[in-house]
Amino acid sequence: MRKLALLLFLVVRMAHADLQEAGAEFEKGNYLEAAKLLAPLAKAGDVRAQLNLGSMYSTGLGVPKDAALAAYWTRKAAQAGNPKAQANLGLLSLHGIGTPQSDSAAAKWLKLAADQGNAGAQNTLGVLFTEGRGVPQDFSLARKLFDSAIRGGEAAAANNLAHMIEYGIGDKPDLQAALGLYAIAAESGDAAAQNRVGLAHLNGELRPKNLALAKEWFQRSATQGDRYGQFHFGKLLAAENAIAPLQAIMWISLSAAQGYSDAQSELDARTQSLSQDQRQQLSELIAQWRPAGNGKFNPANGWPPATATATATATATATATHITISSMEASASKTAVKRPSLGLIVYDLHPELAKAWGLSKPAGVVVATTKKGSTAGQAGIARDDIILRVGPHGIEKVTDLVRATASLTPGTKVPIEIRRASSRSVEEVLVEVAEQTD
Repeated sequence: MRKLALLLFLVVRMAHADLQEAGAEFEKGNYLEAAKLLAPLAKAGDVRAQLNLGSMYSTGLGVPKDAALAAYWTRKAAQAGNPKAQANLGLLSLHGIGTPQSDSAAAKWLKLAADQGNAGAQNTLGVLFTEGRGVPQDFSLARKLFDSAIRGGEAAAANNLAHMIEYGIGDKPDLQAALGLYAIAAESGDAAAQNRVGLAHLNGELRPKNLALAKEWFQRSATQGDRYGQFHFGKLLAAENAIAPLQAIMWISLSAAQGYSDAQSELDARTQSLSQDQRQQLSELIAQWRPAGNGKFNPANGWPPATATATATATATATATHITISSMEASASKTAVKRPSLGLIVYDLHPELAKAWGLSKPAGVVVATTKKGSTAGQAGIARDDIILRVGPHGIEKVTDLVRATASLTPGTKVPIEIRRASSRSVEEVLVEVAEQTD
């Protein structure tokens, strides 16, 4: 019996040593060697090896990128109770990466991870409760989950909770409290929040206008790959008549490449006067750019520009470890006497969701639900419909819908272009603009 116990002790020590060696090789950038060391450990049932091997198959580090194997090894670790693996499997299920897309399965795995204190899972589960995806819609529980995730250090949760507070989802709106949370998220590195803080400084929201601080926050957001931060930073550089105007156009181009229509319009106007040499220089600048830190860059098809060098291609990598979905009520400015409302709860269309729905690009915002008795619901707009245009305003993100709604007049009717959830056909419906009540 003592011999068996000693043998098991030695096996465990050897496995631990191999895992440490794999980690050391990974840190040195020897991903192939790390994968070779992890594979037998994962097959022998080592949960940490399974988790890490799944992540490597997800990213293509040291092994061919394989979504099915990423899901396989992640599921093994998740079934063994590892909270990080459960959180990752929840995200894989949410986006249908290597496993069938299922909101309910995603919610199940995310809850298991969230109950063990995983802040990323708490954040994403909060998003699902905000949208009513895979779980009953519950704004109160969403806020609690975001709050727990914030205390766990999840910057994206501060950004998501700030959205809810700014636009009064589940409670009365409070711009001051929202801006405080945006600041926390921005300081913690959330690119979307950094862009929002930049806008607050640019527009003088509850503070004096400060162009220098706006520029600083836009730059932080832009360098991480946020398309709105890139657009705003490029616009500020262009307005300064920068010594290197191609730098300004580069940022606007990066934003346009990620599908932001305002950036595309700006780009078209600014590139008309460029010489062939300048266009070549611009393509090279774009192709050499990479997002900073853990930033992400999700260009549309046809990237990089044809004139860019093949050895400096910016690539889009789908990640299964982090998600930020903006979700808010589309309502007008809180200072107006009569605030227009369409009675919609919406969220940004994530690229992976667009792909799962067979769409070529993530254009528009998705309807999570319509308020009871809302004019939008009465007009036939339903859950999972995609809002593409409100009147003359094209809709790319939630804040576009907020601004478009703010320009409307209660009592009038506005044509809204939507892509139907059932058929994916594009239709136009006429919706009466209601007055927002607290």
